[in-house]
Amino acid sequence: EKRRIEEFQKAKEEKKDCKVCMAKVMTHGFGHANRENGTVNCHYCVCEGCAIQLQQTTNECAVCRGPIDFIIRVFD
Repeated sequence: EKRRIEEFQKAKEEKKDCKVCMAKVMTHGFGHANRENGTVNCHYCVCEGCAIQLQQTTNECAVCRGPIDFIIRVFD
């Protein structure tokens, strides 16, 4: 958990670009629920516009290509 928080903070400081459009800063991530063990994984990688577009079109995560269960806003 601490490692993930540090990764979020580092990415925010570096203002990493969206992995899809590469024009905006990434602010959102895709959540994947593992129904077998009750855990949730999140890949933060996109801007809000790309997050919505991917969920509505392919419903595939830009990182792992897994189904998107939810979108989460990670950064301001």
